[in-house]
Amino acid sequence: MALAAAALCVVAAAPANAATPTDKKIAALQKQVQTLQKQVKVLQLAIAVNFAGDACFAANTGDIFQSTWSTVDDLAKDSGQRPYFNPGTTTSGYQALDDKSACKDIEVARAIGKPPVATVYQQLVNFFYG
Repeated sequence: MALAAAALCVVAAAPANAATPTDKKIAALQKQVQTLQKQVKVLQLAIAVNFAGDACFAANTGDIFQSTWSTVDDLAKDSGQRPYFNPGTTTSGYQALDDKSACKDIEVARAIGKPPVATVYQQLVNFFYG
């Protein structure tokens, strides 16, 4: 009887909130989930920024392509020939592409205008690789 009473005292003295091995595993998993959630947010942002960079690159490529041919057309018209880029007209067919504000979002200038300039590509390289 004394032994049973002593056992009850030991059990009663144990803290009620002692972590079991399962509780420790759950806590570790919860910590891992929080870390992974933070990593996912960072990766989602990186993907969004990358898409903006891709859109800006595409728009600038279109700008430079059109600007190049528009310049060729101007030279052709100056020499009395018909335009190559937009034959059958007296104006070049230059239309700036809508980049959906991608270049503005990543703070890269557009290459709109003549003569064509490729400096915008250095801005893009600097954006992607610092």
